[in-house]
Formats: sequence, C-alpha cells, structure tokens
Amino acid sequence: DRVFLHVRHARSGEAAILAVDVATGRQRVWFRWAGTVHAATGAPDHATLLATLERFSAPANVYRLEGGTPRPTPLTDINPGLTALSAGSSHVMDVTVPAHDGALRSVTVGIVLPAGAKRGDRVPAVVVLYPGMDLSVQARRFLGGQRHLLWGGLLDAGYAVVFTHTLVGPADQAGDVLKDITDSLLPQVYAVAHAGFVDIARLALTGNSFGGFSTMGVVTRSNLFRAAIPSNGPYELGGHGYASFTASRSPAPLMQLWTEAGQPRIAGHPWTDWHRVLHNSPYHNADAIRTPTLILQGQDDGFLVDAQMMFNALARLGRQVDLVVSEDSGHAPSAWPRRQAIEALGHVRDFLDRHIGPPFDEARASSN
Repeated sequence: DRVFLHVRHARSGEAAILAVDVATGRQRVWFRWAGTVHAATGAPDHATLLATLERFSAPANVYRLEGGTPRPTPLTDINPGLTALSAGSSHVMDVTVPAHDGALRSVTVGIVLPAGAKRGDRVPAVVVLYPGMDLSVQARRFLGGQRHLLWGGLLDAGYAVVFTHTLVGPADQAGDVLKDITDSLLPQVYAVAHAGFVDIARLALTGNSFGGFSTMGVVTRSNLFRAAIPSNGPYELGGHGYASFTASRSPAPLMQLWTEAGQPRIAGHPWTDWHRVLHNSPYHNADAIRTPTLILQGQDDGFLVDAQMMFNALARLGRQVDLVVSEDSGHAPSAWPRRQAIEALGHVRDFLDRHIGPPFDEARASSN
C-alpha cells in the first residue's frame, strides 16, 4: 500500500525517504538523514526498512529505519577502526555564480573542517573542482569521501577541504571553457573565505582528469591560489586525441570525440578553430602560470605524456614544479593501490606544508 522514494535536497544535500500512499498519492517524509543513503530495501516485517547510511562523521554501515524515529538503529560495524578517527565538521552554503551564458545561477559549496576548527578560524584549505559535477555532496560522505585523494588524511593534517560546483556550458556548443570555469569557481572561493571558513591567502587547487585539466587551466587565468595539484589530466587539447593510436593501430576516437563534442567545448576538430584549442590548452599557456605546481600522475594512465609535457614546460620556464608518477596506478587516484595512494598523500601533505602551511593545529588554537 506504500511506495518509498529516496530523495536528496538539491541545496542542503540532506537525504530523505518519502512514503507515498498508493491509493491517495499523498506523501510524507518518512525518514531524514544528514548524510548519504546508498541503498534501502524492505525488511521482512514490512514495517521497517534496511539501509546503508553514511555521513561525514560516520562511515557507511547498515541500519534499521523506522518511520518517525529520528535515530536509525545500527546493525553493522564494518570497520571499527574508522570510528576512532577525528572527523571535524561539515558545512554547506549557497553561492551565486555567473554561468556561461551570462545568467546568474545558485550553486552549493561543501566545506569540511579539521577537528577542532570552527567558522572564523580561517583554515588553510584545498579547493576541489570537477566542472559540471556538484561535488558539495562529498561533504556528506565520511571524511569527505575518496573520489579523488584521501581527504581524511588532509583533514588529519590540519587542512580544510572545499568541494565546489563549477558550471560549464553545453558540450555541443563552442565556448571558452577555461573562462567559464574560472568565472564560476572564483565567487565560490571568495564566498567561503568571506564566511570565515578558510584563509583566502592560503589556498590550493586540485582536481583529477577533467578536474586536473581545469586546475592547470584556472592557474593560467588567476594567481589566487598559492599551490596547484592537478592529476591525470589532458593538458594539450590538440595533440593527444590526434597523435595516439589504439592497439590495432587505428586512430583513437575517444579522445577526439571528447575534445570535439565533450567537456572542452571545442565543437569541431582542431582545424576548425585552432585559436580556441590553443587558448584553452594549459600547456600552450604555461608561461602564464606562476603558481607552484605538484603534478600527480598514474604510470598506467593514458595521460602520462601530457603530465611530462606540462612538467617540462614549467621547468623550462623556471617555475616551481614537481612531478610524481605512481607505478602500477591508473586514472583514478581513489583506486590506486594502497601503498601508492599513501605515498601520493605524503607528497601532497609535504607540498601543502611548504606552500600554504602552517596547517590548523587544534592544540595551538585551543591555547590561543
């Protein structure tokens, strides 16, 4: 007699389960959760639900849910060691940003602070972007989730993490993608700093894949960030998809399709508009980069050559740049082998300590 719907609030990120009466169509909020509901199913008694729940301060486990009961009953403790980790706090806020067409849009930014930090402490922070994707939902995942780096390791080191929602235009329409990304990103960063969460003078920018491309692109357009950490990105739009071959020695169509009709918004092959290709390739704008850069790259990832090209360009220009290539590692750092992931995190922490440190220290903050 009822249908349950799993929904998420578009702004706050809060999850809920709605109970809908089949006969009348009436619906009510049956359960709320300030986190993520991964899966839910009916229990044998037909009166409760079983669900996998996760939130910033608690790892994913299975719970029993009862309608109207504010606290679910935990049924599992998959990894007891995780409960001892210091979680800090999670926040979300709305920010108005310009879109590619000049219109103003509202987006949600997620901020996670290290243990002991509070709004007003202005903590050094790592800003995460992947244009076109609402990353603020990661603030509802345990310690910020693991979509890119091990964010819990950065929180433990005393750095905040800012999850952005950067807008881009339709892929089939030619555009200035790096301008769109920068225009959409910077108001979010300024708003979070103005709200007192982070220190505007101690920010790093990071992203993986298209986020890595975007990280390098933004620092060709802005000197706001004190450090950049791109990973596994295509940094030269005109070359990769048109110079590589598949195993059968035929042209590699995937990167061509991505360049022409995907996220970069070239809307045609490079010979259609070489100016657009060059203007939106971080490699060809390396001389504009003044931001110290740490390039992370999986050895088995297809963009290894791009990472080497970007490193060589910045090194030749005398910029501060490091390149870390992780062996036996592919495109997604969250899927890298344990040792390589921890080593990469160590490089990131050392890099941050040099360029945006000192990190937040709970004991020192308490004494002050």
